[in-house]
Amino acid sequence: MSERTVTLREIRDEHGLRYLGVRIDENGDLVIEGQDLGSGVESFWGEGASEYEWIRQVKARDLPRLLEALGAKPEADLLSLLGERFSGDRASELERFLKAHAIPSEFWSRVGD
Repeated sequence: MSERTVTLREIRDEHGLRYLGVRIDENGDLVIEGQDLGSGVESFWGEGASEYEWIRQVKARDLPRLLEALGAKPEADLLSLLGERFSGDRASELERFLKAHAIPSEFWSRVGD
């Protein structure tokens, strides 16, 4: 069975690609994945850096807390809720929401070419 991914943002323009998606992995953890490619990355990180990718992971044990912060019932479809609330121009608000509600998470990132 393949994992379902909900795309929160996918922008392609003259500056490159900006992508943000959410999925539940095989352990039941929420995985928030972002990738930026192109000149927009280079203008932020400097010459030669054309790719930025990152993952923020919320462990399964903390998902009930996230659902509560979203005002949802425990049996609610978390990915759909995140898609409804944090898609498009609101995608960047997800990080702030997690921090504002003290939802524990782990973060990894990489800048490269």
